[in-house]
Amino acid sequence: MYWVRVSQLKNDLIAGRLSERRAFPYFLAILVVDTALINSSLGFPGDFDPSLISLAHVVVPLAIVVTATILLYRVNGGASGHSFFIRYFPILWVVGIRFLPLGIAVLGMWFYFQFNAAEYPPSWRDVALWNALYALYYWRVWVHFHDVRARLVTT
Repeated sequence: MYWVRVSQLKNDLIAGRLSERRAFPYFLAILVVDTALINSSLGFPGDFDPSLISLAHVVVPLAIVVTATILLYRVNGGASGHSFFIRYFPILWVVGIRFLPLGIAVLGMWFYFQFNAAEYPPSWRDVALWNALYALYYWRVWVHFHDVRARLVTT
């Protein structure tokens, strides 16, 4: 995995030496950094409380993303699988669109029942609710990945 040598990376890309297997660590690294940055911003702007709950808002989604992505990679056939990225992004997009009404409904109820910007501290209920939705989302992605893989094996 290259960290700063973009010229060597470009040479490998041009020569076709970067397989899906060798590209997977880059993909996973971007997911981890992106998830950590998005979920760590929950305390900003305003007072950031470095509590266990705040830490859980970052660590639990990271664990879900990493575990789910590795499981998706494996159900796709792992190192011998084909077209992981071609399957991953379209399936993630369609499942995301299908989850949008559920996410909006849950967010609306959460705001209605829980949210008071001046007094609302983060709670374990929030961690459980949002990460349950996150896990449910990736489970549905896994179901579709598995279905695609199973149909390809039988044809």
